[in-house]
Parts: sequence; structure tokens; C-alpha cells
Amino acid sequence: MGARIVNDTRFEGLKALHRRFASDKRRVLVGVPKGKAEEDGTSIAMIAVVHEFGSPERGIPERSFLRAGILGALPNLVRLNEANIKKIANGGFTALTALNQLGVMAAGAVQRQIVEGDYAPNAPATIKAKGSSKPLLDSGQLRQSITYQIAAEGEGEAL
Repeated sequence: MGARIVNDTRFEGLKALHRRFASDKRRVLVGVPKGKAEEDGTSIAMIAVVHEFGSPERGIPERSFLRAGILGALPNLVRLNEANIKKIANGGFTALTALNQLGVMAAGAVQRQIVEGDYAPNAPATIKAKGSSKPLLDSGQLRQSITYQIAAEGEGEAL
């Protein structure tokens, strides 16, 4: 890669780049879109909330897959953002492409967490009904429902 000399003593290029980044208020949302349901009609978003935060009154412990998945992937997400910011600054990438890459990586991390997470086992009655002690993996619907969307600030479907 060759060196490039830039004579911009007023930092106009840097100021323009800052304005470009600061004006883009889009964000990546990761989760389960409302509307998806199990075959019996149970909302997958509701299942996600109950497992993510737990439901002590129903005897369901917290099994954070969303927060844990994102936190576990945070170093990789930061590295991806740093690399993509350089590509955007050099004109080789659009912000939308970078946001889509971030969404794919974050959703994949959450899906991986569902499969590989170390959670409290299912209750004996649940194990008997499902035939498995591994939480979050009964039908695969929850994992398959994890997605992302790019939304403007203050917009976006509940995920």
C-alpha cells in the first residue's frame, strides 16, 4: 500500500468525514421480530423475553442468550467496525454495507450463544415433555428467528 500525501492544513477532509459519520443516525437492531409464532400460536418474541430475563413466578431462570451473545462477540464487533470505518473513509465501502455486515455478525453471535450457552437445565417436567435438558433448543424456532434490521434512530420494528 503506497503512502498518500494530503495537503489539508484546514482539515476540511477530516471535518467532512466527521459530518458524514455524525449525520448517519442508523443503527442495527438484533433480536426476534414480533409476529413470529410457534405452531401452537405462542409468540416467539414472548418466549425470547421470558428466557432472556427469566420468569421466577413460572419457575423459569434467566437464560440470557441475546445480551450474552452480543457481549461475547463485542471484541469482534468492534474490530469489524474499526475495519469498516477505514473502508468507508477510503471510499471503498458504504455505511449500509458496513451496517449489514455488523448485523450479520451480531445475529450469528446470538444464534451461536443459543446453541453453545451454558444455561440452567430444563425442569424435570419440561425434560419429560421435550425429551431434552438443553434449554432454548426445542423446535429451533427461536434460533432461526434471530435476525437483524437497520433502522433510523427512533424507528424499527420491535426486536
